[in-house]
Amino acid sequence: MPEGPAIYHGVYHYRRPSVAVAAVLFTLVCVPLFGFYVWALLSKPLTSERFFIALFPLGGLGFLGWLGGLMGYYYLTAKAVHLVITSEGVSYGEKHFPWADIGSLRVGNYNGYAQFLLLQKGRLVLKRWLVTDQGLAEGERSHVMSRLQREVAAVHPHLVFN
Repeated sequence: MPEGPAIYHGVYHYRRPSVAVAAVLFTLVCVPLFGFYVWALLSKPLTSERFFIALFPLGGLGFLGWLGGLMGYYYLTAKAVHLVITSEGVSYGEKHFPWADIGSLRVGNYNGYAQFLLLQKGRLVLKRWLVTDQGLAEGERSHVMSRLQREVAAVHPHLVFN
């Protein structure tokens, strides 16, 4: 986490109904289908053709089952992801982005809420939505952006804020 006083602090909580529903659906649908598919695959002699045909669906079902388990774990442990913006950089969860690695920090519409969009600089521009529970209110948006212009853009002139 960056040090110094926070210009903005927000939180995304995984303890929400949509995460619980997705976790239950992914786990209860994909895990039994994965088991059934493995049983059907191994109940007959295994050929390389049958193996490679089954590889894609097994991989997809396994991944979605794992994702459902992970979402269920996050829901049950009440995992929260913190967004902290300071004069030293942006931290989201366990990742820290110093201002030298950021090309732009914008506010855009994400699922009906005003959320931050971080664009890393470099040859390949990587977009990362920094989602919080309630997003930014209009007054909060202008306050945070003017503070970023005043405190950060003076030190890092390559940054673009909007």
